Amino acid sequence: MATVQQVYKTALAIMNEKDENNYLDRVVPVINTLIGQCWQMSEDYDTGKRSMWIPVENINDEILGIDQNLALSVMPYGLAGLLYIDEDAIRANSWWQIYQEGIIDSRRSPADFDSITDEYPYMWDDPMQGVW
Repeated sequence: MATVQQVYKTALAIMNEKDENNYLDRVVPVINTLIGQCWQMSEDYDTGKRSMWIPVENINDEILGIDQNLALSVMPYGLAGLLYIDEDAIRANSWWQIYQEGIIDSRRSPADFDSITDEYPYMWDDPMQGVW
């Protein structure tokens, strides 16, 4: 499971910021709003294992019920967008867009592919066959 600290550090890297701007007081509440949005995309939500998402209380808490891929590759963009909105709305909006697209992409399940048997292998023995 990913921790709030991991998501925060990744968001800081996306923002190209050091921990100097004191975003820390807003991280936990903002992460909780993102958990509420991302929870509906998680495997736990699909299988009905839990009736509601679990909020975090401090920076060292694990984010429970959220797939690690979603927590570490999508949530940092949402966090970066929400933390940076007052400083540069254009950059914040671009990160928010990446976050929203990531949520949508996370719902796509990999397709099952069946192997295709080559029924006409003889056609390719002669390179001139089929040339007009």
